[in-house]
Amino acid sequence: RNPPKDPSSVGLRVIYAGSLSVRKGIADLLEGFTRADLKSGTLTLLGGATEELKPMLERQPTTVKAMGHLPQGKLVEHYQQSHCFLMSSIEEGMAMVQMQALACGLALICTTNTGGEDLLRLSGVEGKKLSMGITQFPAGFLIPIHSPEAISYCLNKVASEKGLWESMRNQALKVAANSLSWKNY
Repeated sequence: RNPPKDPSSVGLRVIYAGSLSVRKGIADLLEGFTRADLKSGTLTLLGGATEELKPMLERQPTTVKAMGHLPQGKLVEHYQQSHCFLMSSIEEGMAMVQMQALACGLALICTTNTGGEDLLRLSGVEGKKLSMGITQFPAGFLIPIHSPEAISYCLNKVASEKGLWESMRNQALKVAANSLSWKNY
C-alpha cells in the first residue's frame, strides 16, 4: 500500500493505539497535540476509554478522532494512513503496537517508559540529544514522561522539517524488516 502524502501537503496524521487511560499518558498526548497547533493535523485514537478520561475526550476538537476499540486486523488500515505513532505512556512494558507501527513505516514518538527506546536503538545509530530531554533516532524520538512540550516539539519537527518524515519512514521500515522478524526473534 502507498504511504500517505507528505505531511506538508495534507497535514500531519498522528495515531495512537491502546487503552485510553491515565496510565497511558493520554492527557499528556492530548495536551501535546493541542500545543503543536498543526495546520490540518489530525490525531486518531484507537482503543477503549476508561471512565475517568471520557469527559476529556468528549471536549476534544474535531481534529481528534476517538475511534474506540478495533480488532488487531483493522489497526494496519489506520496505521497506513498515518505519519507517526505517538506513545506517551507513564508506565508500560513493551507495547506491541510500537512494533506494528514501525512495520507500517510510522515515525515513532515514545516515552522512556514504553520499551520503545530498545526499538529505536535497533537502527544501530546512537541517538542525538536535543533539548527538553528528547533524543532523536533515525526512526523516531524518545521523550520524557509527562512532557506535552516534548510531544509538541517532536510533532512540529516531523510536520515541518523537510525530508524528515520520509527519512524516518524509511528507517522505520528498515528496522522492522531487519530486526523485527520471526527469524530474528
